[in-house]
Amino acid sequence: MDIVTNYCVEYKTATSFEVTFSIPNNCVYSQSVASKINYITVQLQPGQLVPSGTFITNTVTLAPIDNKLSVTFVQICDGKTANKPKIQVDAA
Repeated sequence: MDIVTNYCVEYKTATSFEVTFSIPNNCVYSQSVASKINYITVQLQPGQLVPSGTFITNTVTLAPIDNKLSVTFVQICDGKTANKPKIQVDAA
């Protein structure tokens, strides 16, 4: 189950990174932060059963915490949850 594809991190400033990723056009994502980790949760829109084969690109701006950018994608599909991919970048 991989509904997150083509992900990358781009350095903008010492306090700003852009994370770009593609998800099916019938999925939604949300952001949260816990325990110094940025979580991007991706799941099907309500009423959808199968991820679309058409992907859209999304970009979010995130700040490092304690000079590290840690990102975990939480992919929820078919009642299963996968915590991948995981990205960590030293900002200092």
